[in-house]
Amino acid sequence: MIGIVESATGVLREVVDDLTGFDVSGCHTVSVPVGWPDTYVWDVAEQAFVPPPLAPLRIAAKAQVDARAANLRKTVLTDGFGQEMLYLAKEAEARACMADASPAVAAYPLLAAEVGITGETLSEVAVAVTLRADDWKAQACAIEAVRLATKHLIDAATSADAIDAAAANAVWPSL
Repeated sequence: MIGIVESATGVLREVVDDLTGFDVSGCHTVSVPVGWPDTYVWDVAEQAFVPPPLAPLRIAAKAQVDARAANLRKTVLTDGFGQEMLYLAKEAEARACMADASPAVAAYPLLAAEVGITGETLSEVAVAVTLRADDWKAQACAIEAVRLATKHLIDAATSADAIDAAAANAVWPSL
């Protein structure tokens, strides 16, 4: 087999059995080893096929891991930066309200907005919000443990196959 390599960039453009009909201007050709892994790239300096650099593969695999974690989080928490900030603010109000010996409705406007919906009183809303926050944190911990452990394995991988395996074999929590 023959590899057509762009002379300026060293990028392997195509692998063919026969050069008939191929424009090879601006290119040079190299002999392609039988059974060469199609993920290998042509290294101009070494004049050989080499395994692909692992850094871009690691970046892509980590992005997939982060996306999977984000998708799992979305199953238990409304997605969106502003919504997430609101949840944090409501949790802070709820915890402060629960510690307040005589909470005034005006001091907890986010909780007050839920009176009659989430609970009948400010205290009931505070308890409900706190319970949801605690449940979310437990689920987030499970997701985060897998996300970080998988990314650690990706960083430690010494081959493209090991990177792929680390991402593919992650055991995500069922929520």
